[in-house]
Amino acid sequence: MIPIGFSRLLADRYRLDRRLGQGGMGTVYEATDTALERRVATKLIRDDLVGSEEAAARFQREARATAAFAHPNVVTVHDFGVAADTRAFLVMELLAGTNLRDAIDRDGRLPAARTVEILRSVCAAVDAAHAQQLVHRDLKPENIFLAQSQTGEIAKVSTSASPSSSPRRSLRRPRRLPESWWGPGSTCRRSSCVAGRSSRRGTSGRSASSPTRC
Repeated sequence: MIPIGFSRLLADRYRLDRRLGQGGMGTVYEATDTALERRVATKLIRDDLVGSEEAAARFQREARATAAFAHPNVVTVHDFGVAADTRAFLVMELLAGTNLRDAIDRDGRLPAARTVEILRSVCAAVDAAHAQQLVHRDLKPENIFLAQSQTGEIAKVSTSASPSSSPRRSLRRPRRLPESWWGPGSTCRRSSCVAGRSSRRGTSGRSASSPTRC
């Protein structure tokens, strides 16, 4: 389903085909990159944030932060744009599979070996981000995608990264936006804590609806 009154073609290039899901900042669609003739995932900013320069800047920071490094356990961002000068969007690789929370809700407790492999992949992604002075703002099971490939399952962390507020690189913090933030106390240690919390949910089979503070 495509929003009424909104063009199916973004930037004269990305054709929206069907809705895949909705997150804190926007809605994700399966789309076609008509220039390169490939399938992609396109994340459109929420209706109530359309026209917000701050939200558009957030999307752009997200795209730049993820594009700053390539890693097999991080969802690749291909492009960023603003449609009709009002609606920001991200273009990402299209993956087949499900996120970790849906897998837990569907299957219950995951086998220990599978949980270890997922955690190994997530930690590798987090470590690569920390090496680039980046901290993931919203690391949780919903943002860990279990992609299916010809070689099997691979866990990929979806985007929600921002410049680290640790002393290694002191940057001015943007104002709070509707999506979850870690605030001025954000550290690499905390993202590592959340990764461990996600693994605990996998082995226990419990829903992620009751967050635990790190």
